[in-house]
Amino acid sequence: MLPRTILRSYSARVPPKSLLAKQSNRLNKKIQPKDSSKLIVTSLRDIISLFQANSQSQEDDEIESINNKNYINQLIESGELERLAATKLSLDKSTNKIPIEALVNKFPSFTNEEMEIIKEATHIYNSKAWCEYPTYLKQLSYYLSFGSYGPRNDIPFVLNKKPIDFTFKNRSTTKSAIAKRLNKDQLTNRFYVTEQRKHHFSPTTLDPMSKFVFFSAIGVSAVVGWYEWQLEKQDSK
Repeated sequence: MLPRTILRSYSARVPPKSLLAKQSNRLNKKIQPKDSSKLIVTSLRDIISLFQANSQSQEDDEIESINNKNYINQLIESGELERLAATKLSLDKSTNKIPIEALVNKFPSFTNEEMEIIKEATHIYNSKAWCEYPTYLKQLSYYLSFGSYGPRNDIPFVLNKKPIDFTFKNRSTTKSAIAKRLNKDQLTNRFYVTEQRKHHFSPTTLDPMSKFVFFSAIGVSAVVGWYEWQLEKQDSK
C-alpha cells in the first residue's frame, strides 16, 4: 500500500501591493474598533459581569431595548397616546386640544412608560409634515421641550409667550443668505435666567461631592510627589 502523500501548490507570483494594502485595511477594521470609548465601556462591563451572577450582557441590553421599543410602538399604533391624552389630560375631542391647565398640572405625574410613548410618538411624526401632526401631539411636543417639569421646574411656562431661556432674544431680520454670528447681547444666558439656576451654575460654588473629589486629588498628588522625592533622595545617596 502506497503512503498517502499530501500535495501543496505554491505560487511564485507575488501579490500586488494594492491587494496587500486592502487586505491590511480589512484586518485592521476587524481588530480595531470604530470607537475606542465604546470598546473601553464594553470591556469594563464584561469585567464587572464576571462578578455578577445575574448580570446582563450588552447583547441582552440591546435585545431588551429593541423589544421595549417595539412594545411602545404597538401601544402607539393601538391608540394608547390618544387614550392617555383623553383620560389623564382631559383631551377635548371636538377641538382635538388639551387644556393648558391640565397639561401643566398632570405632565409631571407621567410614568416612565407614558413619557416613552410621548417621546416615541413625537419621533415618529418628525418624519411627517407639520400639518399631519394631531393638535394635541403638537402641544405635548412643545411642552416636552419647554415645559416646567424636571430640570426646568423653576422656569415658568407662560402661554403665548416665548420661553425665558430661549436661545435667541429677537427674531432674525436679515434677508441675505449669509450667516452671521450673533453678539452676546443677542443671546440668552440660559444658566442665569432664574435665581435657582444662578446659584446652581455659579462658577464660585462647588457641591460637596465635587469638593471631595477636588481635595482628594490634591492630597493624592501631594503624597505621590513626596514619595517620588524620597525615591530620588535615596537614589542620590
